[in-house]
Amino acid sequence: MSIQRQLRRGTTSQINAMTPAAGELLMDTTRNALVLGNGSQLGGFPLPSLNAQGWVGIGIAPNCPLQVSQGQYDPSATINLVTLTSSLGLTGDNSNAQVTLAINSSTVTVPLGKTMTGSMSAIRLDAFVNTLTFAGTLNSQYAIWTRAGILSSASTGTITIATALRAEPRNDVAGATIIGLYGVYVSPSTIAGNGSTFAGVCVAPYSMTGTYTSRYDFYGGNTGANNYFAGAVGIGVTDPQTYKAYVRQSSTGLGALRCDNQSAATGTVVVCNLDTTGNNVFVNFYTENPTAVLRGSINYNRTGGVVAYNTTSDQRIKELIADDYDYGAVIDAVEPHHYRRTDIVAENFGFFAQELHAAVPTAVSQGSDDDLGPGDEGFVPWQVDNSQLVPYLWAEVRALRSRIAALEPA
Repeated sequence: MSIQRQLRRGTTSQINAMTPAAGELLMDTTRNALVLGNGSQLGGFPLPSLNAQGWVGIGIAPNCPLQVSQGQYDPSATINLVTLTSSLGLTGDNSNAQVTLAINSSTVTVPLGKTMTGSMSAIRLDAFVNTLTFAGTLNSQYAIWTRAGILSSASTGTITIATALRAEPRNDVAGATIIGLYGVYVSPSTIAGNGSTFAGVCVAPYSMTGTYTSRYDFYGGNTGANNYFAGAVGIGVTDPQTYKAYVRQSSTGLGALRCDNQSAATGTVVVCNLDTTGNNVFVNFYTENPTAVLRGSINYNRTGGVVAYNTTSDQRIKELIADDYDYGAVIDAVEPHHYRRTDIVAENFGFFAQELHAAVPTAVSQGSDDDLGPGDEGFVPWQVDNSQLVPYLWAEVRALRSRIAALEPA
């Protein structure tokens, strides 16, 4: 007569409370897995579990072809759920790619007329907390943490392209349709809790002591793509405040924003105020950050139907000196010229900035010293604001009208 032998068995919690003998196998009825004992390890050493479908679970009963779960662990230890290490050495030239982990879901089939209502993911990573037992403090949480480049190497080591994360959205089939195609998509989320910083994508500050030709934190290589941000964007500043886009340049000698346009028929910068009532402000000019003193603006005056280029001129911020200024002497001191520009083939009539500066300095923005000329490094041309001359002309016209009125018979 055959003899049926059965292993000792118990739930996961029961086995964790015992110390299996050396070489003893136990049956974990919770995970449907074997546990190997060595005579000293409490709970023994759990082996991967299998189910009727042949699915494998490590630390858990599987509900997918491969499932890995880590329970509580020694807080003094450093632990990774899964570690994959590739350390292949290369002794000669090789055109093949080295892949540590390859996951391919490109063979999924959906017949014509059928709809797969779920999602297809090559990799899905969940790092969010979803348990009421979480009551302490977690220092850092990353769903994806990628590194690329050189941390240590010989000084001759060269990488042609180092990319920590590359996204390659594609649709190479004519007639095939993708409703939304995203390189990186940060889905809208509800922020109901407290916190100082929330980042869908974060590229951490890093040192660059080695040599590099081009450096990008974000690079969109598709000229046909549209980039959309529902929130506010800060460039050079972490807090965009009340602006949809806030650009700050903290380095001296550099501009904050440059716009180039290859077409002469379209606007390089298009500013549109969509309000249909009242005056529309297009641009405000401020200085003395962060107190932000308004110095001027460009707006549409709806009453007059004109675009106004304004300089702050409020009576409340002015102190009257005198009304007997000799405006005529200023006009006599500066002579307009008929001239031809040397950098473009064009004739015009106007002022020389250096001459005008001697009489009306507020109408001139000084450039580089006169010992520099066009083509010299550091050359900056002087500039003239002709609107600053209007008060002088106005005062002179008033004086002329008074003289004419005095000469005319009563």
